Amino acid sequence: MTTVTTMRFAGLCLIAFILAGCATVPVPAPVPGEPVIYRGHLVMTPEMQVIVPCNTEEPLWVVADEKTQAYLLSRYPSLVNEADEEAFAVLQGKPGPTLDCPLCRDFPGSFQVQKVLEYRKATPDDCH
Repeated sequence: MTTVTTMRFAGLCLIAFILAGCATVPVPAPVPGEPVIYRGHLVMTPEMQVIVPCNTEEPLWVVADEKTQAYLLSRYPSLVNEADEEAFAVLQGKPGPTLDCPLCRDFPGSFQVQKVLEYRKATPDDCH
């Protein structure tokens, strides 16, 4: 990686972990194999695709089919003021394990998106 790419990746990681520190109430554990709905803050860039569900401290790497990923990536710039800022999303899908890819292996889990229920600009009251 180039120095610029490395610094950008470090900045993205820092944003994800800062977002994770804003939560205080635990989310109930999902039933294995059953879809869940997560409301939370989403960062969608080519380098980082992460959701921090409301009331959790753990960012999850977002996995989606090609069409859903394209939708999330294409709408993201219109929902934020600056690159790497969070948008708000309500997503249905299944939680999964930590993935083994260069950009996602540092995250404690993943989330397989099955359906986007809501996707908009973030507000201070999103997770209250």
